Amino acid sequence: MNVSGTGAIVGAGVGAVARAGVMLTWVGFDAPIAIALPSAGIGLLVGAIAGALGKPVRGAIVGAILSGFIFELFMCACVSVARDVASPLLEKGAEARFLTRVLPYTLLMALAGALAGGVGGAIAQAKRAGRQPESPVFKAAQPEPGQPESSVFKDVQPQPEKITEVPPSVPSTEFKELPRFPG
Repeated sequence: MNVSGTGAIVGAGVGAVARAGVMLTWVGFDAPIAIALPSAGIGLLVGAIAGALGKPVRGAIVGAILSGFIFELFMCACVSVARDVASPLLEKGAEARFLTRVLPYTLLMALAGALAGGVGGAIAQAKRAGRQPESPVFKAAQPEPGQPESSVFKDVQPQPEKITEVPPSVPSTEFKELPRFPG
């Protein structure tokens, strides 16, 4: 399996922003930003893992599972602790109602993980295929339609590189420069 560093970095960034955005949307944008930092940290990890896979669909699936499923497991643990600690204060069926109310949030977190893994995987796949983002420099180097590809760089001539090699019979203080042509 090839791990993509670019996909991991992009996925981590998208995951952190997406999960923090879901958190702030859920609690309200007037909440302190510090409340979203733990979720952003999880997004960094989820996005990095899912984006590093280097394939958009696989990254989206893994990101959704990591982000949504692991969050739901955390919520189940919270319900268990709340039931043990505060059982006299809870109404009958409060645990099930809590998990039901958290389900839309869980789905949004899964969507954030899928977005992080999908975008990270897509960027990694594009980089691996040799595609470059559309930039003025990249466009300038592309041939016009109908123009042969070799005519874009018609003024560029290969220049020999000078490589310094040490022949085995010569002491290491003497160097000999040999021309080398690219190719």
